[in-house]
Formats: sequence, C-alpha cells, structure tokens
Amino acid sequence: MSLRPPIRCATPAGVWGYPDRTLTQTKFPFWSAIIILSGSSVSLPAGSTVYVEIRPPADETWYVTVAGGTRLYPTSGDSEARLELWDGTSAVNLYVASRIQITSAGYAPYYISLVATVIITNLIRCRLALYNGASYSVYGYYGYSGFKLSHPQWSPVRTHNQEPKPWRRPLSKPLPPEVAPLRRYAYDILGADPSKPDEYEPAIILEENTPLAIDPNTGQPVELLTVVVRASVLADLLAKFRTGELDPVEAGYEKYLDKWKREVIKLP
Repeated sequence: MSLRPPIRCATPAGVWGYPDRTLTQTKFPFWSAIIILSGSSVSLPAGSTVYVEIRPPADETWYVTVAGGTRLYPTSGDSEARLELWDGTSAVNLYVASRIQITSAGYAPYYISLVATVIITNLIRCRLALYNGASYSVYGYYGYSGFKLSHPQWSPVRTHNQEPKPWRRPLSKPLPPEVAPLRRYAYDILGADPSKPDEYEPAIILEENTPLAIDPNTGQPVELLTVVVRASVLADLLAKFRTGELDPVEAGYEKYLDKWKREVIKLP
C-alpha cells in the first residue's frame, strides 16, 4: 500500500497552502511589530467595578498577554478580577480570577491577580474588570505586551449560539432615594453585582471611556477607563459620608462628588 501525496487546492495570492510553507520563507513571521510592555495603575473607589479597555487601532490585530489585579489591606472586603471580550455593547467573560473575601484583620495586604492571553481587534477588543468590595479606595494594576499580527485572523462562525446580553440597558427599577438625582447616569448593568454575573442590577456610571493611553502613530486611544457602582452600594456610601462614618476622600469619591456639585445635582 502506497501513501498518496497530499492534494493541493488552489489558494488566493498571498495565502499559504500546506505543505508549501517552510520556516525559511520571508513571509513566515506572524507579527509585524512588538507591543512593548505597557501598563499602569487605576484608582478603584469603594464598592465599584473599574473597567480598563484595551483596544487596538483600526486595521490592527493584537496577540497579547494581559495581566491585572487588586490589592486589599487587612480589613473586611472582597475583590474580583475578570477579563472580557468586549464589542462596545456586549461582554463575554473569558477568565475570572478566584474571588477572595476578607473577614478579619491580618498583617499583610491580600492580592488577587489574573493573567490571560487573547487575540483582539479594533472591533472585538478586551477589557479587564476589577471589583473592589471594600469600604475604602484601593488601586488596581494592569499590564500587557505581545505582538501586532501580520495577517488577518480566521474567525469561525458559530451556529446555534446564544446572543450575548447588552452590557447596559435602560433603567427598569426605581432608584434608592439617596441616588435618585443621579438618574441621568443610572442604567441596568449586567454583572454590576460580581456575585450575580448573569443578572442586571441598577447601577451608576461614575465615568465612562476616559482615555488612559493613545497610540502615538494614530492618536487613537488604546486604553479606556470606565467606573461603575451599584445604586444600592452608592446609596449606603452616601449615607455614611453624611454621618461622617466614612470619608469620601478615603473611599475614592471626592472627584465624583465635586463633579455632581458642579452639575448642580443635589444629593439628599
């Protein structure tokens, strides 16, 4: 019995047909440039989820490893980190770091971190979600590096796949009286409660799509920041601000309170 040679099908110009591709071909490198390690830290107000979106410029495909996490000091609180595919409307969870709950004081900070590799484009990018369940502001840390790919990536078309839910939708439930004046910033947010990632919760968007970094060649933002807090959590925080039980500066809300004051939004 003899082995027949592989059947070669006609391929468009510039597309390799196996077994024609070899390591010595000039077209072999799959990357056109290296994305040098980039990253920073962002403030996570008390009770909030902070999203850091990583979005390649138009017509670029990136293969990157993304890392991120939070640090909680030894007191009561909880934290979570997850990485999502994000198209600007719907999010799909890719990786979730183990959530931790701190119930008693210790002698050193507690850390939670996530590392994952993704391929992203200008349309289908990714965002790192960092949740701070403590009553004080902490910092979230993130970084990424990898390659700008040379060729478009093949993407399969899924059949019988459930459409992802929109990340936010119009508010459907009444707001707590303490945050009712913030209605213009209120939406039903999917996964605003980290313990219920598939459910909507009334939430306040503290800020959205704040540029953190730009591509020097195109001037296009490649890192964007969005900060969200559940309406019920914000109502509790505002009550503690009024009684002096909690300091707005320590909780990370001073700039938002100042912003609402400039907008003549009167909170109870």
